Amino acid sequence: MWSRNLGFPIEPIEPTQRELVLGMQKAVAASRPYGIGVSDVNRGLDRGSGGRQTGSRPGSRAISAALRGSDSLAAGGSSVGSDPSASSPGSGRFAVDSLSRAVARWIAVVGGLGYVPAAPGTAGSAAGALLFLLVFGIGNGAPWFGAAGFEPLTPIAFQVLFGAFVGSLLLVGVWAAGRAERDFGRQDDARIVIDELVGQLIALAPLLVLLRADASFFSVLVGVVTGFVLFRLFDIWKPGAVRWAERRFDGGSGVMADDLVAGVYAALALIVLELAVAVLSPASGGLLTGGGS
Repeated sequence: MWSRNLGFPIEPIEPTQRELVLGMQKAVAASRPYGIGVSDVNRGLDRGSGGRQTGSRPGSRAISAALRGSDSLAAGGSSVGSDPSASSPGSGRFAVDSLSRAVARWIAVVGGLGYVPAAPGTAGSAAGALLFLLVFGIGNGAPWFGAAGFEPLTPIAFQVLFGAFVGSLLLVGVWAAGRAERDFGRQDDARIVIDELVGQLIALAPLLVLLRADASFFSVLVGVVTGFVLFRLFDIWKPGAVRWAERRFDGGSGVMADDLVAGVYAALALIVLELAVAVLSPASGGLLTGGGS
C-alpha cells in the first residue's frame, strides 16, 4: 500500500479479532436505535470481502457469534452500552446481593447448625425444641424460666402470636432455603436446616393447648422431648404425604414442604398419644396434663 502524499509504502495495521469484536459490538449497540442490526453488519462484512461468505474469512464466525450474543444481551435488557459497574464488586447492587446471599445462607443453616458434621437435621430440630421452650416460658410467664416478672398472655393471644411467628419463619425459610440451595449447588442440601426448625415448632404447637400455662418444667420437658422424637421419626421415615411433598415441590418450597407435613404428622401423633394415655390410664390424667404445676 502506497501513500499518495508521502511516496513510500505503509504496512496496513491489522486489528486483532478481539478488537474487531469489541468495535463491532459497540457499533451495533450504537446503531440499533436507527434500525441497523447484526444482519446489516454481516452483509457489510460480506461486501467488504468481495462477495465471499462471511464464514470463509478468518475469525468471522467468531465475530458473528459475538455479535449475535451482543444482540441477545440487548434484547434481554442488557447491552454493550450498559453500565458494567452495576455487577462489579464495588457497585451498590453487588453489595446488596452479597448481603442478601449471606443473610439467606445464615438463616438456612440456622446460624451455623447446618455445618454440624453429624446429623445436622437433628441439630436443627433441637434448636426448634429449645426455641419452643423459650417462647413457652416467656409467653406464659413461667417461674421455672425466670419469667415471673412477665405478664402472661391469654391462651388465645399466645396461640395466635405463636401461629403468626411460625408462619413468618416458614415464609422466610422458603426464601432462604431457595437462595442457599442455589449457592450450594445441590437440591435440599443437608446443610439447610431451617426446615427442621420450623417443622419442629409445628410438631410442638399442640402443647400450647395440651399444657396448662402454669405447667411444671417437668411436664413441659416431657412434652417437648416427646414431640421432638415424633418429629424426627416422621422426618426420617417420610411416610405418605411427607414423601409426596418432598417430590412434588422444587426450590425453597420443596425444601420446606416435607418438614412442614412431617411436623403436622408429629403434632397429630402427639395429640393422639396424650388422649390414649388419658383413656388407658385415667388416674394419671394424661401424659402431659397429669404432670401438674
